[in-house]
Amino acid sequence: MTGCLGSPVPLIPNVLTTVTGNNMMAGPGIGGSCGGGASPQLVYEVNPPVQGQLQVILHPTAFRGAVYIREVCGTASTELAGGCIAGTMPGASLPMTVFLSRTTSYHVFVDGNMGDAGAFALDFYWQPNNRCGDRALTASEQCDDGNNADGDGCNSGCMLEGTATNACPGRALRLAPGVQVYSGTTVGATGAWTEPCATTGADRLYQLNIAAGTSLRVDVYPTSSRFDPVINVHGTSCISTAGAICVDAAAVGIFETTTLPVTAGSPLWLTVDSAGTTVGPYFMRFTLM
Repeated sequence: MTGCLGSPVPLIPNVLTTVTGNNMMAGPGIGGSCGGGASPQLVYEVNPPVQGQLQVILHPTAFRGAVYIREVCGTASTELAGGCIAGTMPGASLPMTVFLSRTTSYHVFVDGNMGDAGAFALDFYWQPNNRCGDRALTASEQCDDGNNADGDGCNSGCMLEGTATNACPGRALRLAPGVQVYSGTTVGATGAWTEPCATTGADRLYQLNIAAGTSLRVDVYPTSSRFDPVINVHGTSCISTAGAICVDAAAVGIFETTTLPVTAGSPLWLTVDSAGTTVGPYFMRFTLM
C-alpha cells in the first residue's frame, strides 16, 4: 500500500518471506533519514509477537533504492536506529538488520533514492529472541545452521569450523533441510579458480555435504557495496568444473542466487569468486528443500 496503513506481511519465525512490488505508480515519498522523499514509496506493516531481530533486504531491479523502518508511520522521529539505508547504484541490494524491541506495529518503507523508482523484491527474515541455533546470522555469530552441534562446519557457539581456503576439498559445510547461513570474505584470498563466467578474481571454496533434500537455493549477499561476488557450483569432482553453474549479475553490490537439484550423499563444490579486482565480505544463505 502507498498509505500509512501498509500492506501486512506475516512474520514467520526463521522463515524467509519475499514480497514483490513496483513503486513507480505509488504515492508521494515520505523520505527517511538516509534518502528517499523525492520518489514514490510503498509501505509494508509487520507486527512482531515478541522481541527479536528483523532482517530486511531490498532488491531493486534497476533503480537506486532506499528502505527505512519506523514505528509510527507518519512520524520521522520514530525511525529505528540503523533503520535506513539508501543505494547509490541502480540495482544494488540493500540489506538491513534491526532489533524490534516492542510488540507493536512497524512500518517498512520501500522508496527510491535520488528520485528513482521501479520493480523490486523485498525479503523479510524474522528471528525472535536471538540465539545460536535459530538459523539467523547476528553480529556475534559467524554462522548459524539451526543446531548446536560441532563437526558440521558451524560449531555449537555458531563459529565457523575449519579454515578459509580455495584449495580442494574446500571448507566443509553439512547442509540439512531448512535455512542455514554462513559468513565469509574474499579479502586476502588468491585467484585459484577460473569459472565458466570467465572470472579470475580472489575466491573461496566450500564443499557442500547434502544430508537430505532434492533442491538447494544458494544466495550470496555482498556486505560491502564495492564487492561483486560470483557463484560457481559444480558436482562432478572438486578439481573439475565440468557442467558447472555460474552466476554473475555483473554489477557491484548485487546479490547472486541460483537454485539447483541435489541428491543426498552427493557433495557439491561452491566457489564464491570475485569479479575483476573487487574483494569483500559476504554471507551465504542456503535453503535446502
